[in-house]
Amino acid sequence: MAWVAVGIGANMGDLQASFHLARRELSTLLGEPRFSQVYRTAPLYDLDQPDFWNAVALGQTELSPRDLLLRLKQIEQQAQRLHRRVNGPRELDLDLLAYGSLALRQDVRQDYQLRLPHPRLHERRFVLEPWLELDPTASIPVVGELAPHLEACLDQRLERHPDATL
Repeated sequence: MAWVAVGIGANMGDLQASFHLARRELSTLLGEPRFSQVYRTAPLYDLDQPDFWNAVALGQTELSPRDLLLRLKQIEQQAQRLHRRVNGPRELDLDLLAYGSLALRQDVRQDYQLRLPHPRLHERRFVLEPWLELDPTASIPVVGELAPHLEACLDQRLERHPDATL
């Protein structure tokens, strides 16, 4: 059994339905799942798109990192995710952020690469703040403690979404 962190994001379509789907499916994949609040965040990198809803789920799994990633991609397909452009709008995005103490770079399929921990998670307030809400002392391989990285991201717009639920 390994602990995992999964990032949840969306900014297209029925966001509430996508987040409910994510919670339902992740609750079957992860043992003892915990879900952060939902945050509304400004897009990074590709700024010409709507704000995102973001959250983080922590839990445990017996699936291998590869199998878990493939299941996450299947859930995205259930939400009818369209791949428009890199860092562009999406109906549902599930990122495997960390898998226990594993540090890994591996091609899973031609179109999916598994990188653990996620290479940019420490630069993203929309990952750090919800994760630290669930685990204020979180520490992961390569990055170390997450809390000190939040300071550098405070200029990224993020607010708790008052009406959204996960």
